[in-house]
Amino acid sequence: MNLLILGPPGTGKRFWLKKLIKFWLKNIDDRVLYTAVDIPPDEIDYRGIIVDCYSERVGRSEQKYHATCAYDLDEIYKEVTLAIDEFDGKYLVIDSLTPLILTLGLPPVYRFLQKLLAYAKTNQINVISILHQGAHEEREERSILHLFDDALILEKLNNKRKIEYYYHRKHDSEKKRYRIKKGEIIE
Repeated sequence: MNLLILGPPGTGKRFWLKKLIKFWLKNIDDRVLYTAVDIPPDEIDYRGIIVDCYSERVGRSEQKYHATCAYDLDEIYKEVTLAIDEFDGKYLVIDSLTPLILTLGLPPVYRFLQKLLAYAKTNQINVISILHQGAHEEREERSILHLFDDALILEKLNNKRKIEYYYHRKHDSEKKRYRIKKGEIIE
């Protein structure tokens, strides 16, 4: 399964990502491979393997796996696949796709994701990623969305969070609407 968390700023994308990671670590698997593109590794508050694609902007990375050029997709792919080959877990997090698309444009990031998602599927790794809605053109968001099996789409209405879960495998347009109440997702 591949999951994209999509929403504008302030809707809780990273909050739900952290909730999923904590659930996985507690209930399913004790190892998550985290690819840090948009945040420094020291802000990742769990134990796991980190592929650092952030720190080279501010200095040398201390992570075992790191991209010396954060925007070299071939190098990121190489480091992630090396980590997957040594990795005994089931989950890969990419946080986030937005800086890659803003810097490199859609076509190279799209090809990178196609290749990475195929590799993850072959190795039975579940991939979850964040995309910041509104930072890209709508066609770019739709293109990335269709690479993923599932999407958790977060919207803010009247200063309240509303979650819409959009399942789009094989162009299925069935939508299920959810909302957040006391930190839980309910129908």
